[in-house]
This record gives sequence, structure tokens and C-alpha cells, in this order.
Amino acid sequence: MKKLLFVLFIFCTSLTFSQPISFDYEIKYVVSWQPDSLNPASKRTLEKYLLYINDSVSIFISEYEFVTDSVINNADRTSIQYITTLPYGYFDNKILKTRTSLLINERIGLDQYSYEDKLINSWKLSSDTMTIKGYRCNKATLAFRGRNYTAWYTTEIPFSDGPYKFSGLPGLIVSIADDKDHIAYTMESFRKLKVPRIYKVAYLKKSRKITRKEYLQVFDNYQATLLTDMESKGVIMQGQDKEKLKEKLKKQQKENNNRIELSSE
Repeated sequence: MKKLLFVLFIFCTSLTFSQPISFDYEIKYVVSWQPDSLNPASKRTLEKYLLYINDSVSIFISEYEFVTDSVINNADRTSIQYITTLPYGYFDNKILKTRTSLLINERIGLDQYSYEDKLINSWKLSSDTMTIKGYRCNKATLAFRGRNYTAWYTTEIPFSDGPYKFSGLPGLIVSIADDKDHIAYTMESFRKLKVPRIYKVAYLKKSRKITRKEYLQVFDNYQATLLTDMESKGVIMQGQDKEKLKEKLKKQQKENNNRIELSSE
């Protein structure tokens, strides 16, 4: 029954977003993340993300992915050169939020997957205040999938939204970080667009619809069988080259041990 309801949800969502979406507001965030939690001195990654909002829906997407999609879906040649100035991001998730739903699209290897997730509604509000980026902000805390977060939100921007999967506060999240400072999202700018930004959610047509539990299983299996899959798809490796690649992959996986969501609940 749950599987049937999920399939119906994805089907209805695909219909809802089959037409281009017009967004009126743009929020830019800088994401700071430490991939290797075992080495505090390891290099952090910095990546820019965009949150586009209208009255009923929002999308959270990396700047690189957004510009790339604009080129592909709209034949936007003016953006082609701009892409070359953007660093290729580590995260490639795209998150659609409505008032009642959360739909995540993730790429694993060359394949795309979409799954529904639950809205966050377990915030604890505080009377503490702070001024950030010129906005008077209030404090809220949250325990979410293995991390303890502190968020600062402002009612001066009356959108119950924020970066990543975070929403449900009485205003826009300006800053949020976990208590170990492994992952942090900071608003860089907020603006009302003079001309609405149009975005086609074309990727949903190409995505395989699964549950979050299935997604985690696919991800873990991909990590465990990456070398075998490369060989099965025609990548020829022999002798020392194969061993070097195997060691390189092991090193990368060992150093990328710090998922945003640490638990599978």
C-alpha cells in the first residue's frame, strides 16, 4: 500500500511540475562542508547554491547544476561560457519543496533517482536573537538524522523555507550549521527578481522513482562495486593501472566519510 501511494505521489508530482515553473525570488547560499570528519585539518569544500521561491513551490539547486540545466533545457547559449567559470560541485541534489511535500533528485554515477522525504517539523524555538546580513534573526535548534543544528531565521523575509531540506520556521533561514561545524549554510544574498526566473523540471522524466530506503541501498552498493561497474562498462584496466585506480578509489572513499545525513531514519 505504501509503495502504491509513493508511486501515485511521484506520478502526481511529475504532472504538477511538467510545465516550466516561474520563480519570483532568488536566495544565494554558500555551503561549507568538511568531507573528512576524521581529519579536522582536512580541506573544506565551498559551493554556491540557489534557492528559488514563489508562492507555492521552491527549488534548492547548486549554481552549477542550475546554469547547466538552463543551457540544456532552454538552449541558453549566453550561459555556456559562464559554466566554465563555475567549479564542478560535490553535491548534485535538487530539492523541490511545496507546503506538503519534499521531492529529492540525486545522481549516482550516470543514473538519476527521485524519492519523497518527510517535511521537517521538529524545530525548537529560542528567544535568542542576532543580526546577520542586516536582518534581525531568531534562533532555532534541530536534531536531524544524526546531527544537531542551530539555525538563525528572519521573519523580515516571510518565507518558511531555507537551504537543503530545511523549512518549517516562521521565516527564511539565513544561517544554519551543525554543532561540529562540519556542514554550514550561510545566506549570501536575497533579492526579488525584476523578471521571473523560469526553470524546467525536466530531470524528473529521466529519474528512476524509488524510496529513500532504496536510494540509500543503491548508493552504498554503488560505492562498493564502483570498480567492477567501470570494468563492465568497457573501461579496460590491467596490472598496475588497475591497482593504482583501486587504491585511489579507496582513498577517496575513506576521505569522503562525512555524509550530510548520518542516520538512515
